Amino acid sequence: MWRQIQSGVAVKNSNALLYAIARNLVIDYWRQKDRGQNVALDDVAHILRDDSDLFEDKASKDEIARLLRCVDKLPESQREIVILRYVDDLPYSEIARVIGKNAVASRVAAHRAVKALKKIMLES
Repeated sequence: MWRQIQSGVAVKNSNALLYAIARNLVIDYWRQKDRGQNVALDDVAHILRDDSDLFEDKASKDEIARLLRCVDKLPESQREIVILRYVDDLPYSEIARVIGKNAVASRVAAHRAVKALKKIMLES
């Protein structure tokens, strides 16, 4: 991003540029490294814990694990859009800049990704 600013080219949306740079760096990283490593649900479950009923806690963990397994079954492009939209909470206009499409196409792609995710969840 610093090179972009120094080159004198105007940056209209710095958030979208940062996401695009980060996306490309992650892609490069995973192309060079073995993708065999996954994050265990137990490593991130403490974030969601509110020390309520143990049954609810177990059910919540199971549902999150199921959702993560289903998200992993999505094609990479759909998985990326779901993460950008529902995890990173980006608007469609920024998602469009990150993936190199227009806002309408990114909205349609997000809708299709959610539809595919629902189908996967119903089947599993």
